[in-house]
Amino acid sequence: MLAKLNLTNYNKLKLNNIFRIFLVVLAISAIIFVFPRRSSFRYEYQKGSPWKHENLIANYDFPIYKSEKEYQKEKKNLLLNFYPHFNINTEISKKQIENFETNFKESVQKILENDSVYFSKSSLKKEFTDSANIFKEEIKNTLEKIYSFGIIENSEIIEDEISDTFKIVVLKDKIAEEFNYSEIYTLKKAYSLLKNKFSSDIPNENFIGIPRIEFENYIRPNLFYNSEISEKVKQDMLSEISRVRGMVQKGELIIYKGELVDEQKFLVLNSFKKEYENSAGELTNIGTILLGQIIIVLLLFTVLFFNILFFARKILDNTLEVIFILLLPVIFIYLYAGLNYSDKFDIYIMPITIIPIIISGFYSARIGIAVHTITILIIGFFVPNGFEFVLIQFVAGYIATYGAVNLKTRGNLLQNAVLIFFSYSLMYTGFEIMQEGSFLQINLYKYLWFAGSSILILMSY
Repeated sequence: MLAKLNLTNYNKLKLNNIFRIFLVVLAISAIIFVFPRRSSFRYEYQKGSPWKHENLIANYDFPIYKSEKEYQKEKKNLLLNFYPHFNINTEISKKQIENFETNFKESVQKILENDSVYFSKSSLKKEFTDSANIFKEEIKNTLEKIYSFGIIENSEIIEDEISDTFKIVVLKDKIAEEFNYSEIYTLKKAYSLLKNKFSSDIPNENFIGIPRIEFENYIRPNLFYNSEISEKVKQDMLSEISRVRGMVQKGELIIYKGELVDEQKFLVLNSFKKEYENSAGELTNIGTILLGQIIIVLLLFTVLFFNILFFARKILDNTLEVIFILLLPVIFIYLYAGLNYSDKFDIYIMPITIIPIIISGFYSARIGIAVHTITILIIGFFVPNGFEFVLIQFVAGYIATYGAVNLKTRGNLLQNAVLIFFSYSLMYTGFEIMQEGSFLQINLYKYLWFAGSSILILMSY
């Protein structure tokens, strides 16, 4: 009976161990799935540092791409000559002027009927109608002038660019004509012109009971932003900007060992790396690449396994705890993989330092640091500037762990978040001034992302 019970427990333990191994294999497979299926550039380099590898010679022709900053500057200068396109609707002006003439005629007729005694003399009636017609023609001519230039609709495109020298292009009968913005009317500008010109304009001293004209009733936008044509014109202009600033020929020396990686060399190396990963890298056998990725991830998880085995063995005896330890790296690796393709968010917004904080709270700081380190090492393979990312996150992870271990009051929560922010900021600043040799080139928006990550850490407690 006892032997049978021991056999049952042994089988149960064996099944649990097999299931835990399966979970590890599943986690490794999930991580490898998000890795890029192309060869990685084998050289690491930093702007402002010496080239530490052997002499690098181009083994094929490749273009030297402009930096994003240079491209954006050229784009901004080019778009100074871009003018938004608007369609003019001539039917609106015809309708509004016809409405004005009809309403004015009806108002004059009412005056004649209401003051029939005064206008009983034909001479007075004729003088009044002649004066009224002159007054009507002046208003009509002014309306025609306003509508010929155009009354623009409320447009964010214009609101951002208001200036006297700013121009727009008006499309009428398939003919494009440029106008200064100062020549174009807004609803407010058109109304002010009509009101100031005609509110006190009395044709003659005998003209009694001038019809009260509601000018706002005859002012309607007849210029409408044509987003389709404007965007096409803009893209045609941008297509004239070359992304390339030169070429490197096959056999040409790119950089020699010990040479400083300055701005120009940094651009050339980035271009070589881009071409390698986009073309030469794709020619590599995908199976070989996959094998390399499996070896690296497997070894990293083996290191994590031995760390847990020596310092927190109880975790391996509990399936739920194994799932918990594996789930955190997988979640953050997938989140970073998604951020890597986003233009709206920076990779440093992700509060990855929550990993050592959480694990330190449940187990120990040693295990927290181990899981965090393994996670950032894997992420470093596919995010930009992987070495910089790993080092910054490594330091921030240690700071976060220190704060988590000493967490006793609510005040410590804020203190830990502030320390994480400063560790991010100081490490980033150090990298930038080392690479650029100046404080002026630092991207200040990075500090906002660091602050956002620290706030998310604070909210997660």
